[in-house]
Amino acid sequence: MVRTHPPVRTVQPRLRQLAHLIGESREQGARTAPGGGAATARAVRAVFTAAAAAFLLPSGSEAAVRRVWPDGFGAYPNIQAAWNASASGDVIELEDGLFVGPGNANLALNAKSVTVQSVSGDPEACRIDCAAGPIGFSGGAAPRFEGIQFVHAFGCDAKKSDLQFVNCIFEAPYQVAIAIGGTSYQFEQCIIRRGQGLLFGDVEGTFAFSNCEFRDNLDTVASSVAMTFQDCLFTGNTTPDGSAVIDCYYLFFPQATTFSGCRLVDNAAPPIAAFDAFVILDRSLIAASTAPAVDFTVGFSGDVALAITNSTIADMAGGPAIRVRRTWDVLPVNVSLDRTIIAFTEGGAALECIDLAPGNVPSVSCCNLFGNSGGNYVGCLDGQGSGSGNLEVDPRFCSAFDRDYHLQETSPCVLDPTCGQIGAFGVGCLTAGVDPDGLEGDAPGSRWRLRAEPNPFRGEVRVSLVGPRRDQDPAAVGARGMSLQIVDAAGRVVRNLAGEIDASNLEWRWDGRDAAGRRAAAGVYYLRAATGRHPGTGADAPTLRVLRLP
Repeated sequence: MVRTHPPVRTVQPRLRQLAHLIGESREQGARTAPGGGAATARAVRAVFTAAAAAFLLPSGSEAAVRRVWPDGFGAYPNIQAAWNASASGDVIELEDGLFVGPGNANLALNAKSVTVQSVSGDPEACRIDCAAGPIGFSGGAAPRFEGIQFVHAFGCDAKKSDLQFVNCIFEAPYQVAIAIGGTSYQFEQCIIRRGQGLLFGDVEGTFAFSNCEFRDNLDTVASSVAMTFQDCLFTGNTTPDGSAVIDCYYLFFPQATTFSGCRLVDNAAPPIAAFDAFVILDRSLIAASTAPAVDFTVGFSGDVALAITNSTIADMAGGPAIRVRRTWDVLPVNVSLDRTIIAFTEGGAALECIDLAPGNVPSVSCCNLFGNSGGNYVGCLDGQGSGSGNLEVDPRFCSAFDRDYHLQETSPCVLDPTCGQIGAFGVGCLTAGVDPDGLEGDAPGSRWRLRAEPNPFRGEVRVSLVGPRRDQDPAAVGARGMSLQIVDAAGRVVRNLAGEIDASNLEWRWDGRDAAGRRAAAGVYYLRAATGRHPGTGADAPTLRVLRLP
């Protein structure tokens, strides 16, 4: 008879009561027995281990729930023992603590659909140290893990299995998952952080990530044929050799990698690389990272494409925002951009084409390309800026300095009469509102703005903080010694400039050099006025974006 999977909340009350009695007996034995209570504790353990086995072993067709403690107390000394005693549909509950050593690391969990979950539901409190070894699966199993942190994981070596991880953390893993022979992985609300050499996939493996975070990893975090990312965050990731955070490849299998509602922000590596891959980017943000945002290459497969819709690519540094290339002169390159913003790229154009055939140009419609240092509608996009609903105007983000790429109410990308909304986000600033001159500060009853002339600039830029006169705003009295902070696209402070406020404004001049006197590189910089008093400090300080040209 097939066993059913009972939710944790439906476990019989007597099981939880037994676990409670076991815990109380242990504590009481330790307090009362002579010599630290070791003998009494052992006696209590023997009695209740037998009782626990009677309560926890399955009977008839009823699914079993097995409890495992990190110190080996109870009916099952480790996870492997509980797994060996379980059948498909059973539940293994882990008490909080660190599970380590034989039976808890290098697990072999084969041919069973068992749920392993923490009692508390807190993955920071319930951890399995995998000791840099794999967890092995095979034989059509569909296990589920929930509320657990895997430390030093070397991967789940799965063959023809369907694995699910919910609310889990993978801490400092070398590899998280290896898919062999049709394995399917699902990750929901998981965090993968501080890993090295992460690898997902094989030619027959599929991966689905929903509401997951990839944070502060030190190498490529995902590499596979078929991946789906929905509402995921990638931030703080880097690679030692300049490879991409996410590596997509095709290998003649008709599967796609899809990003939907994702954010790839502040990564010290190119976010996405695709070789002979079918890549879809929808309602997603790629910003403030090493360019290109997408490096798309067609090699030997003609049935591949790059499709970007309703997305925002902004403040990329070190190259074009998107690079498209062909390595075999027989195949066409299929690239389409629709209702997408590409703005303020440092060191390159909005889109760069390499070795495309004559007439094989990307399709661009209802897009806004603006402020890209290498040009907007140039190269293979030449001539497309004036048709198909395309724009070349400031998108008026709320605050790129604070990574808020929502749009101001006055943005030309809001409900365009021809195309509707352009970009990943609509109106709804999470930070201070922006007008064409800059960000408003927080001075009560007044308006303060930063202005920069010229912008873009090459030699020197003059920056002014403009506001009401002192006699009109008491908060401005004594607001002297304000500084202007100059920050690059990666968030590094390049220069601090001091200034003195007069009756109506404060002015600085920046010669484009850093604190050591070296010329700052071309690209996007953020200027922020700051003082211990008004107008504005911290996230509310008046802020302005400027573009330094070569």
